[in-house]
Amino acid sequence: MSQMSIDPIRSAAVGSIRDVLNLFDQEPGSPEAVHGLRVCTKKLRAYLRVYPGKAPIRDANRQLKQLADSYSGTRDAHVLRETLEHVMSSWPLRKRKKYQRVIDDLSSIKQHGNTDLRPLEPRAAFEQIMTVWPNVDSGQDFWATGLDRVFIKAQVLGENAIKSTEDEPYHRWRKWVKYWLYGLTGVAKGQVAPGYNKRLKRLGEGLGHFHDLCVLEEVICSHESRERHGADLKPFLKAIASEKKDLKKSFKKAHKVLFKVNYRKRQKMAGRTK
Repeated sequence: MSQMSIDPIRSAAVGSIRDVLNLFDQEPGSPEAVHGLRVCTKKLRAYLRVYPGKAPIRDANRQLKQLADSYSGTRDAHVLRETLEHVMSSWPLRKRKKYQRVIDDLSSIKQHGNTDLRPLEPRAAFEQIMTVWPNVDSGQDFWATGLDRVFIKAQVLGENAIKSTEDEPYHRWRKWVKYWLYGLTGVAKGQVAPGYNKRLKRLGEGLGHFHDLCVLEEVICSHESRERHGADLKPFLKAIASEKKDLKKSFKKAHKVLFKVNYRKRQKMAGRTK
């Protein structure tokens, strides 16, 4: 196979897997390793979106989701705790102490809901995933055409989210913003100015935090939480609502900057984005 026909998407996937397995070898089961694994699965699912058609990517995508889900209990409990701490970060010490039992209890409620998940062995899981990974000889525009599709999808979902008064459209947009980001940084390095990628990364992180706030809000509003804590939950809900409102404003601005110029024109902007 010539150098020109090497599939750059498979190469990026293999590199991402190698990095996370090295992390697991050094810190097996640590929060950092689990986070790295779940990020890796998201990157690989993003790379799959660049391939043409749906059938060739179905098996690999399904197995990646299974691998990520098998670690969701450990990671979700950790993220929930971090989000709770963030919501309380601006509160006076006296107020924080007053509600400390609430934060401890809410964390335990989330953990109880995920105790039946059993993490898969990562090396064996990734080896199996790569056996069903698409085998495609890449032509000159192979990845570029796929990235165009991902960009358009992210662009449209962003427009839908901004027009909506609901939270769910933002969650759908978040997934495709990640696909677009990982596609650019993993497959199309050097095609877009670094400043653009940094802004896109900040948008992805903001949408991720928005999702974490929504999960926390759902846990707080659950029947079990209301029974245990009642009115003590109101300060948390008020803080969450305020932050979600501010985030939605920032998402609207980010969409205007990042998704109002098509991908082909954006390539010409390389070096000019700050």
